[in-house]
Amino acid sequence: MFSFKKEGRVDPNRPVNNDPANNRFSTRIQNFAAGGLVGLGGLSVLHSVGVAAVNAVGFTSNIAAGSLATVIQSTFYGAYTCGIFSSLQSFGATAVMASPFALGLGATAMVVGGSVLAVNKVKEREKEQ
Repeated sequence: MFSFKKEGRVDPNRPVNNDPANNRFSTRIQNFAAGGLVGLGGLSVLHSVGVAAVNAVGFTSNIAAGSLATVIQSTFYGAYTCGIFSSLQSFGATAVMASPFALGLGATAMVVGGSVLAVNKVKEREKEQ
């Protein structure tokens, strides 16, 4: 029924499949996965950078005294704020930055994904020449 007969020695240096269509498919899957790593890693890092930037401008749980947010409020809005100013204030007061571990994972995912994309691009250019 089942035969485990060895047909001969297998050369370890020979690729398992020489079909160019299969290699292109494999490269596409690699590029898709690498793009996902870059995108998801970028989202985790970008969110924390956005929170830090909004807080640095002065939009925290209270408007920070002497900050750019204070200047914007006194120049344009006064006591009655609305629109984007209120949205930034709400975001700055409630948004939380990712943990250092999550930021590290996001940065690592971006580096690994970018490296895979770069290596595949170099291989693609070498095949064209």
